[in-house]
Amino acid sequence: GLAEGAQALWRIPPGPAPLAVRVQQALYAGGALQSATRGPAGGQVTAVMPAEAGWRFGAEALAQAGAEALAAQRRHWGDVDAMPRWLLLLLPPPAGSGTAETMGGTAWHHALALQAPTELTVPGPVFDSLVAQALARAWLNDRFGPLAHAGRGDEALRTWFTDGWADYLAHRSLLRDGRWTAADYANELNRKIAQYLGLPELQVPNAQIASAAARNPALAALAAARGEWLALHWHASLRGAGQPGLEALMRRLL
Repeated sequence: GLAEGAQALWRIPPGPAPLAVRVQQALYAGGALQSATRGPAGGQVTAVMPAEAGWRFGAEALAQAGAEALAAQRRHWGDVDAMPRWLLLLLPPPAGSGTAETMGGTAWHHALALQAPTELTVPGPVFDSLVAQALARAWLNDRFGPLAHAGRGDEALRTWFTDGWADYLAHRSLLRDGRWTAADYANELNRKIAQYLGLPELQVPNAQIASAAARNPALAALAAARGEWLALHWHASLRGAGQPGLEALMRRLL
C-alpha cells in the first residue's frame, strides 16, 4: 500500500513461512517519494522514485515507459495471461558513483527495482536495456529449472547462463521488437566489450571469479559478459550449420 508521514506503519501479515522468507529485499524506506500509475488495464505499472534525486523526468514518464517496456517483453515471449500490476522502483547509484557501471536492475515476482545515474533518459535505449535485462534474468530463472535453480550454493558459477544468456536474449528481443536499432545494439555491445577488456581479471577462471564476485560487482559483470559472448558464438555456429539459431533452440527446450 501507500502511506506517508511519521505515523505510517507497515505491518507484515502472519504466515507459515519464516519472516526471512516472506520479506526478502522488499522494503525501501527513507526520503520523500513520488509515484504514478500508467498503462492500460491489465498492464499497469506503478512507478516509485525519490522526489529530489535529480533525474530529468518524473514518475509519470517512468511509469509509462515501464508499461511499454514490460508489454514489449511479454509480446516477445508470447505471454498471454492477464498481467497483474507491476511495481517499478528507480533508485540513484550510491553517493559518489554516478557512472554507467553502477546501472542495473532486478525483478522479483511483480516488482522491478532499477538503479541508474541521473543522466538516464526515459524513454530511451539505455532504459529499455535495464528493464529488458532484469526481466529476462527473472524469466530465465523461472523457466530453466536445473541450471537456474536457486539454493544449491553455486549461483555465482552459473552467472554465465542466468545473467549472460539472459542479457543476450534481452538485447535480441529489443532489436526484434523495434525498440532498438542496429546501432543501439552495437553501442551496447561495444560498451560492454570496452568494460570487459579493461578489467585486470580478464584471464581469471570463472571458479575464481565466482568466489570473489560478492566483494567485487565488476567480476560478476565479467562472468555475465562471458556468457553473452558464448551465446553470440553459439548462435552464429547454429546459423552457420543451417539451424534457426539459439533462441529457437531454447524455445524448444522450455
